[in-house]
Amino acid sequence: MDTKLIETAIAVHTYKSYSEAAYQISLSPSAVSKHIVQLESELGVRIFNRQTKLNSVSLTKDGEELIPIFYSFIDEYHSILKKVEKIRACNKTHINVGAVPLVGTIGENEILADFYMRCPDITVEDIRRPVKEQIRMLKCGLLDASFLFTISSWHPDHFIVSEFDSQQFGLIPIYQSTRLLFGVSADSPLASKKALTSEDLKGQTFIFSHAAEALKSVPFDLKPDDFGWRIMDFRQKSLILDFIAKGGGILPLACKPVSHPGVCYIPAEGWNEVSYAFFIYRKGTGSPALRSLVSLVKEYSLV
Repeated sequence: MDTKLIETAIAVHTYKSYSEAAYQISLSPSAVSKHIVQLESELGVRIFNRQTKLNSVSLTKDGEELIPIFYSFIDEYHSILKKVEKIRACNKTHINVGAVPLVGTIGENEILADFYMRCPDITVEDIRRPVKEQIRMLKCGLLDASFLFTISSWHPDHFIVSEFDSQQFGLIPIYQSTRLLFGVSADSPLASKKALTSEDLKGQTFIFSHAAEALKSVPFDLKPDDFGWRIMDFRQKSLILDFIAKGGGILPLACKPVSHPGVCYIPAEGWNEVSYAFFIYRKGTGSPALRSLVSLVKEYSLV
């Protein structure tokens, strides 16, 4: 017997109307009627009395005996589904981990490489998405965990309070820095400087991952007319670094730099922002694979 038929009967009993039950469970009234007819045919008894007045229905004598059993059956059925979900989670050897597309690193590559070495039987889907998209995916369960990065002036609460419920998510700090670097071509006159000021940067072209970042992360007190900017896909790290090496632009970097031929990194003078990175993970999944990753990340924790 299809459990949907019993769930439909419960809805009709609850709302005392085919049309109202149809609305509540997103079916058409005719589909609800067909479900009840099919259920009564399979059981060989009539469950509902049809009353044309106010389009209402009531239970027959047989229906009064059966409806408590229907409720019990559906409750048990959903308990079975939850148990199966937990069993699957415990047997899960695949986890989805998000990370912010960065040309540099916040330590996520080192952590994941270490994890691959220690747990070769676990598959990790490395999903690179912008911060807001990752937060959405975490909350709806599309990600098991995520490496998130922010700068103090962007998000003063650093995602800890406003974005994630501590009952549902765990948080491990893995990176913190007060340094801003600029990736420049080794052939650029800027490469010979020990530190870069706003005057050094006027007239330069900065590379950002999206327009919103360009508007809120302008270094120092530069005005829009003081510099140019180019939007590039930060998942294409090699392309961006080759572009910089050829003198195409300057890359502001608040995370750890990665070495690349023809590119050197010069610190900003007078930078007073703090950059942070966290590993956020879903609690209570029952996944041993995720627990293994969380255990490893704690070894890299700043706390």
